[in-house]
Amino acid sequence: VEPDDAWVPPGSFEEAVRIALDRRPDVKAARLRIAGEAAGRAAARSDFFPKLSAAGYYDRQKETLAVRPETWELVGTASWRIWDWGKTKNAVRAAGRRVEASRADATLVEDRIVRDVREAFLDLDEAAENRAAADAGLRFAVENARATGDRFDVGLATTTDVLDAETILTQARLDRAKAGYDLLAGTLGIGWHRAL
Repeated sequence: VEPDDAWVPPGSFEEAVRIALDRRPDVKAARLRIAGEAAGRAAARSDFFPKLSAAGYYDRQKETLAVRPETWELVGTASWRIWDWGKTKNAVRAAGRRVEASRADATLVEDRIVRDVREAFLDLDEAAENRAAADAGLRFAVENARATGDRFDVGLATTTDVLDAETILTQARLDRAKAGYDLLAGTLGIGWHRAL
């Protein structure tokens, strides 16, 4: 008995991991958290440097008796916190720790995804082996049912023997269908890990 459907295994484990790491939203979110925390660290570091600002104003009044109908103003400010009792340095350290914590969280997410893909591949390998065994069992059951039918035709087997052979054949067909389902489910499991 030949398998009734062609099964093509999914790509390699490394390809599935690469695709999963590129497409999974939890990895994207972890990477965005790292970028956000790095921006927060950069903002905290900016307190080490002076702050500069400038503003300008111009006004012209028509139909006035004022001596100077035009006024303008230009203001520039600079501020630099020189003594803050270590507040800026501590804020930069805390922001750095948040960046490292975000990186550790991202590593955990990536490791979990690699583990999930590995488990899916192992489940798929097991399902493929079970299907091969079910195919062999079905071939044996078909041959057994044929041989038992031939023996019954010549009077060497009883009706019970024929029923037992048919029961074994039915169970082998059921096992083959279940193994095919498990194989399909394993393939879809890998697809799920790669697609999300």
